[in-house]
Amino acid sequence: MKKLFLILVLGLFFAGNASTFQLESFPSVNSLLEKGYELHSTNIIKSGQYQYNLVSNGSNGKHRLITCIYSIEQNVSICWVP
Repeated sequence: MKKLFLILVLGLFFAGNASTFQLESFPSVNSLLEKGYELHSTNIIKSGQYQYNLVSNGSNGKHRLITCIYSIEQNVSICWVP
């Protein structure tokens, strides 16, 4: 029974990660705002790292939601589509 539960949990864990992909060009949050995205929410992950959730209405082939993490120390943002 424990093995079945472990397989089920691991399957759900990997299935959730399979549906996301990282954007290749690593756009800045400002460039996404200029392209028509709207800032939905922000979170402080830890000191010096911020999470931004940007939304779009989906027109012109845009993704509806983009999540970005910005690191102040490295001055880089990493964005992906959930």
